[in-house]
Amino acid sequence: MHQSSCYFFTLFLIGQLVQLEAACTATGIPASGEVTWTESTVPNDHFKECYNLIKFTFSNSNNPTRIGSGSFQSTSLKSIEIPESLVEIGDYAFNGVTTLDTLQFQGVSKLTILGENSFEGTSIPVVTIPYGVVEIQPNTFKNSKLRTLNFYN
Repeated sequence: MHQSSCYFFTLFLIGQLVQLEAACTATGIPASGEVTWTESTVPNDHFKECYNLIKFTFSNSNNPTRIGSGSFQSTSLKSIEIPESLVEIGDYAFNGVTTLDTLQFQGVSKLTILGENSFEGTSIPVVTIPYGVVEIQPNTFKNSKLRTLNFYN
């Protein structure tokens, strides 16, 4: 299991105390920036601002069901493959991942919810929403490079 931790810097700037929050980093991200996930859910904010995360893969054996809110916000992922067992993508899950240009759904998707602002600011040009999705929250693709949105029927 990958653990998250945040660290802070405190410094004096022209006689004022200023606290700067540094990027949160999940322990266990190798230098390659690639992670294979073996848990059933990705916790809220788990990889948030882990700029060194460039590739994330779900293990075939864990049948993941949820990507938590803010889980991958402001990372450097290039693509994500959503396993068919996933039911929900939380609010802000991939928000600000400007490098994300490919979103694929595996098999017969069980996905039902796309959270608010979940893909805001991404570079994904085309998305095909799986058949079972019944809820697309506001601003899901706000400020993204989305040109084509297809609905599977």
